[in-house]
This record gives sequence, structure tokens and C-alpha cells, in this order.
Amino acid sequence: MTSVSFGNDNSGIQVGINHGPIYVGKDFPAEQPESCSPTSTVPYARDLDFVDRGGLLEEIQAKTSNPGNWIALVGLGGVGKSQLAIEYSYRIRDKHPETWIFWVHASSAARFEESFHEIADRLKIANRRDVGASIFALVYDWLQSNEKWMVILDNLDDDGFLHERRSPSLDGQKADRSSAAERPLVSFLPRGSKGTMIITTRSRDSALRIVDHNKLIEVLAMDTPNAVALLRTKLQLPAEEIDLKRLAKALDHMPLAIVQAAAYIRRRPPRYSVPRFLHEFEGSDEKGSKLLCYEAGHSQRDRDATNSILLSWQMSFDHIWKLRSSAANLLSLMSFFDRNGISENFLRLPSQVAAWGYDHADKALGSAEHAEAEYNAALGFSDDVALLKDFSFISIHHNTHVLMMHRLVQLATRQWLENRGESEKWREIFFRILSAKLQFGGLSHWTEYLSLSPHLKSALAQRPHSTTCLQVWASLLYWGAICLRGIGFFTDANKMATASLDTRQLVLGTTHPDTLQSMSILASTYWEAEQWEEAEELELQLLEIRKRTLDETHPDVIRSMSSLAFVYWFSDRRQKATALQVQAVKLHQGVLGVDHTTTLSAMHIVASMYREQGQFRLSERLLEYVLSTEEEILGVENESTLNSMSSLAITYRELGKLNDSESLLAQALEIRTNVLGREHPETLCSMIDLAMTYKSLGQLQRSEELLTQALTAHQEILGTEHRRTIRNMVILLFVYRDQGRFEEAENLAVRVLQRHKRVHGEEHRDTLIAMLDLARMYQHRGRWKEAAILQAQSLELDIKLHQQDNPTTLKIITESALLWKEQGESTRAFEILSECVAAQKRILGSDHPDTKDNCDILMRWQLEGLEIDTNEADTHS
Repeated sequence: MTSVSFGNDNSGIQVGINHGPIYVGKDFPAEQPESCSPTSTVPYARDLDFVDRGGLLEEIQAKTSNPGNWIALVGLGGVGKSQLAIEYSYRIRDKHPETWIFWVHASSAARFEESFHEIADRLKIANRRDVGASIFALVYDWLQSNEKWMVILDNLDDDGFLHERRSPSLDGQKADRSSAAERPLVSFLPRGSKGTMIITTRSRDSALRIVDHNKLIEVLAMDTPNAVALLRTKLQLPAEEIDLKRLAKALDHMPLAIVQAAAYIRRRPPRYSVPRFLHEFEGSDEKGSKLLCYEAGHSQRDRDATNSILLSWQMSFDHIWKLRSSAANLLSLMSFFDRNGISENFLRLPSQVAAWGYDHADKALGSAEHAEAEYNAALGFSDDVALLKDFSFISIHHNTHVLMMHRLVQLATRQWLENRGESEKWREIFFRILSAKLQFGGLSHWTEYLSLSPHLKSALAQRPHSTTCLQVWASLLYWGAICLRGIGFFTDANKMATASLDTRQLVLGTTHPDTLQSMSILASTYWEAEQWEEAEELELQLLEIRKRTLDETHPDVIRSMSSLAFVYWFSDRRQKATALQVQAVKLHQGVLGVDHTTTLSAMHIVASMYREQGQFRLSERLLEYVLSTEEEILGVENESTLNSMSSLAITYRELGKLNDSESLLAQALEIRTNVLGREHPETLCSMIDLAMTYKSLGQLQRSEELLTQALTAHQEILGTEHRRTIRNMVILLFVYRDQGRFEEAENLAVRVLQRHKRVHGEEHRDTLIAMLDLARMYQHRGRWKEAAILQAQSLELDIKLHQQDNPTTLKIITESALLWKEQGESTRAFEILSECVAAQKRILGSDHPDTKDNCDILMRWQLEGLEIDTNEADTHS
């Protein structure tokens, strides 16, 4: 046997070789009860820069005014819950120094136990150091038997550890020493006592397992004045108020983000400033994420809590992923949408799409009803929404089918996905869902198209990296351009079409059919925006490629001819446009047949061209044939049929067949109202067309009523500066004029001109027309000088925008001649109008209505002149 020896410096227990268990006990001397004064264990200094957030502290006071009340502060991480609790604790100590304040870290079981040990030590509870003593039971007993205390249970984001049955080893106890060893920790929070408890948590569900619903206080982001006040206080640098407001808004008025940004800027003067931070923050997701991952020191934050709002939230994302992965999937998908107004219809399938593989997202959406039912049953979409709402990552609009989220939450989620290598996957799912919604929709889904608009703009800003995802993105933007063009958002449609074309040229090549599709929609957005040179260049290029790669009688080649004809028409080359469109009709007839729907649409365009050139009878015959054929082939409720019906009604109006016009337009309006809805853009167009016919019939009250209804709908749906809204206003102002309400007409004309200047600028065709309309209103009110000045400006602008011999210019010259006549300048008026008629005969032809009207006016003036001359001769004789 080997001997073991110890030196003289050893003391206590000395063991050489032992082959069995050793039990060691140590008896501490009996602890004498000690008295101590009420104090606080809050581990943070008071924030001297604290901003009182309008009523929250008062609400806390009201809900804790009665002894034994428990409340919970619930809100996003970084929204300022703990700061409110800290400030409230200091106010209680100031007002009631006899009150004990106990701070309990509730982020984990270990931190919870550590806090209870600190409370026991601060209270100097007897026997707290005894082996086998339950620290939780000791503190619980003290709280039960004492008054005037407040416990702050901070960061109880995951309350699972409170409700679990515990292992006897926790609390240093043996199983047989105390039944307290296995009690869940929540049982050591004394209910029915005379103290107060305040819980701070991100999870509404965690809070509701401990407090009643009416004891929840939702802590939201700051309002603008308080956010700016906090930013200015923490920044401690001179800054413009407008810049501070912009930064506070960019940071979603979140206190922790504001403190972070202020610290970042404050450490970098004089080279750094609020505008520079904003420029970098708003420049890209990558830069914004980097700025918000900056961790500044924060004396009011727990040592285990990150001082970065993005990192703080990403820890919660990890927790949600473990708790319910389908909810994390939903959050991932939502992060790519526009944050305001995300319809549940777009979100019902995220987890199923992820399960099937995002390559098949469009197939999943193709059978929406079946897939949605399957998803709801299997994965519980409502439960996902509830969990995300519990953590305050999303909110529900008063319309319960629309969800919203903070921009910073989106930014944090996308960065989280980037860190996990899943960003491209979920971005592609987002693209495919929007594409499927666009492609499987129709005109009856117009309101859904409108709700898609902000999400399409969000997609435009999220160019992907992989070739596969780039193709999906380009396809989405192509369909998005069609959608936005259809509802009148031409600028956004142009941006999408441009990005789609650039991407497809890069990935697929210049002559690929998909590339040519994008080129075609881009050209159409150019002519919608009246950028005729750009439109013509692209249409010619498209026609040349299609002629080179396809047969000259291919439908795509013929469609390109029609599109080019359209450009010629609106750039005032009307004879060339009509000839090209007639050629396209003949080709369609030869290839597709006379009664093919494409042929009929092309004939409709020719008929409209004839009408605009004053060839009303020819237009009438063509449109009557087109309409009767479409009614037979497509049915009366088809949109092409309704377009032809409206067009024929307009031709009837020009021919003076006002009753026939009214009958057709009333029928079109009724059908569109039933099929598309009262507020669909095409329904509103029918409403306006019918109102114009009522105006021609002299039924001004009925006309006004329809126009007012349409204007209200246009303003609500499309906004006050949309092209269709402004057109509606123009027609209404002329109804006011015909009713003799000249002041109202003038006011409306002024608003129209202001909006055109704001939207299009000073030198635009629509601005020019609005100037003329206002000049007419000035004439009706006898303000000749103002009218003359405005018409002179209009003529100068028109010559600058067009050639001298342009139909629009000729109309302005006609208006100018009439104005001179009204002011008594008959000779000058006659000379101007004579020159105008000569130009009209040369450009429009002798049979054009405008030419005929001006010839009639000249003849009347000549007769007036002869009558004056005769009267003067009689006087002299």
C-alpha cells in the first residue's frame, strides 16, 4: 500500500486514497436576525436624460395604485420598457422611501436565482446560507409577510423556466430536504400580497400567463416630439430640427435605435453629422444594418443584453425559430414586402412554399383554395400571426386581414436571413408569390392589383444575385409593369419595365422572346408618359428585331406595327399612323381572319383614328361591325366588347346621336358596375363618358352628380395628382361653366394647372392645356387681360413644344383669335383666324370638323363686317 503524506501548510479535510463516497458537512453558527432599512436593488443609475413619454408613467401608477397589483409592460425589444421601469422605481423611492424595490433579472433560470440570492442578502434573511435552504422559499416568505415592496421582473421574454417542474439539484437542495425543491419558480411569486410586481417582456403570451389582460400596458415607439427630444438630448451636438425629425422617422421612433444612432454620430464629429448618417442609413440595407449593429455603451441595459437593436431582435428571431419555425418563415417572407398593409392573401402559404421548395411556389399558389385549406389545417397560419404579434414584431390593421411591421424589424429580419444564408431563398419566394398573384389575376382583381402596387415597388428595389432569381425578378417586373400601367402608375411602370429589359438582355440576350416582351412594355410606358422620341426609337428597334427573327406576317410583328402606329399618332403624324394601322388590320385579316379578336381590336383602333380625324361615318360603320361581332364571339360582359361599346357611343355623340350614345354608355356602366365594381377604373371611365353625354344633352345636374362621384373615388383610390383624377376635374369644371358657376369653375381650373405643374413641370403638354382651360375661365369672368397673358404664354409654350403647324398649336391660335374678337380687335382676330384656317386645310384637310368650324366663324365675321360697313354707308348718305 502506497503511503501519502501532507505538508504542514494543509488544513481542513485531508484525504489520501479513498475508494468510497465522502460526506462532508459544515455547521455555520446560528445567524442572528438583523434589521435593515428599505432600499433598492435596481442595478442601474437613473437616466438623467429620460424623456417622459406622455402618460405611460401615469398609466403604470394608475394600474399599480392598489396593493397587490401586478402589471406587465409589453413591447418590442429596444422600445424602452426597462427604462420606464427604472424611472418609475426611482420615482417610487423618491415619493415613498419606505418602499423596498427589488430588481429580478428574468432572462433565464440562472439569472433569476442570482437575483433572489441578492435580494436575500440585501434583506439579510436568516438562514439564507444554510446548506439545503431554499432561497426562493425564503424570499417568498419574506414578501408574503411584509408590505411596501415592488418587484420588477425584467426581460421575461421566455417564461418557460418559470413554469417547469425543477430538478432537486437546483437551489442546492436534496430531494428529501424540502418539497420546495420541485415547485415551479412561478409559485414563488407571491400572489395576493400587499406588494406590487412589474414585468417587462417582449412576449404578450408570457405576460398573460402571469397577469390579467387588463393589466397589460403596451409600450409602443415614441411619438415624433419625444423621439426628437431624446435624440437631441443624447446627441449633444447642434442639428437642424428637420434633420432630427427625418432621422427619428427613419429609426421608427425606437428609443434604443435613437440612442445607438446618437452615440455613433457623437463619436465622429466634426466629419460626421445627422444628414450624413441618414444618407448612409437609407442608402442600402447593408449599410443600414451595419450602422444599427453598432453597440454603444448603455448604462440602463442588462449586462447580458446587447446594446444593438438589430442584434437584440435577432436573438428573438432565433427563439421564435426554435419555438415555431412556421412563424419564423412568415416573418421571413413579410420582411420583403412593403411594411404597410400586407394582405393575408399574400402570406397564407409561406411555410408550405418553403416545404415544397420555392421552385414550386407558383404551383402552390395556382390551387389557392385547396392549398390554403391544407396549410391552415397543417401549420396554423393564425397561430403564426398570434405568436409574431405576441412579440410585437407585427401588428394587425383595424381591417383584421392586413398586417404591418416596423421598417427596422424588416431590416433586422433580412439581416438575420443573410447571416443564415437564406436571404436569396426567401426573396425568390416573395418574387414568385407576387408573380403568381399577377398572372392568375384578371380585371376583376383590380383592387388587389392596387394593393400589390407598394409591394411591387419593394420588389423593384431588391435586385437579387443568382441567375435563377434574376430571371424570376425580371419576369415579376415585366408583369408588374403591365399591372401598374393598367392602373395608371406610368412612372413606376417605366422603372419596372426598364429593369426587366436590362436584366433580360443581360441574362437571356437581346433577341430572346422574353426580352422582346420587356422591350414592348417599356415602349408602351414611354408613350403613356408622352416620351415619343424614346417610344419611337424602341418600337422601331423592336419591329426590326421581330422582322429579322420572325416571319413578317407573325402576330408579334403585326402588333409591333400597331404600337408604332400609336406612337406616330400621338406625335402628330396622323396620316402615317392611320396608314400603318390599316396595313396592320389587313395583315391580321389575312393571317388570323376577319373575325379574330386581335383583328377586331386592330379595327377598333383604326375606327378611333377615323373619329379623331372627323371621319365619323366611317368610324361608326367600323365600330358597329366590331361591336356586333365581339358581342357574338366574346359576350356582352367582356372588357373588349365594353371598350367597343363605349367607343361607338362616343362616335354617336360626335354625330349628334345623343340618345343612342346615352343608351350604350348607360348599358356599359351598368355591366361594369356589376362585373368589376363601382370603383374599378374602367367603371369610373364609363361614368365619365356618360356624364359627358349628359352634358351634351344639357342634363347638367345628372352630369355633375356622376362626375362628382367619380372624382371622389379617383381621389380616394388613385390620389389627387393621378392623371385620371385630374382629367375628371377638367370635365367637371366645364360642367360648372355651363351651369354658370364661373367662380367654382375657375377655382377648379387653378387647381388643375397647379397639379399639372407639380406633376409634369412647367413645359409639358398637359400643363399647356390646363393653361388654356384657365384662360377660358378668365374670359367667362370678363378678366380679359389675364386671359390674354395666359394665352400668349400658352402659344409661346406650344411653339416650343411642337412645330408651328401642329393641331394643338392651331387650337391655341383659334382661342387667341376668339379672345382678340371678344376684346373688340376684330381686324386682328380675322387675320389670325384666316391664317389658322389655311394651316388647318393643309394639315387636317377641308373636311375636318375644326377646319369647318373655323370656316363658319370666318364667314360669320365677314357678314358682321359687311353689315357694319352697310350701316356706316347709310349713315354717311
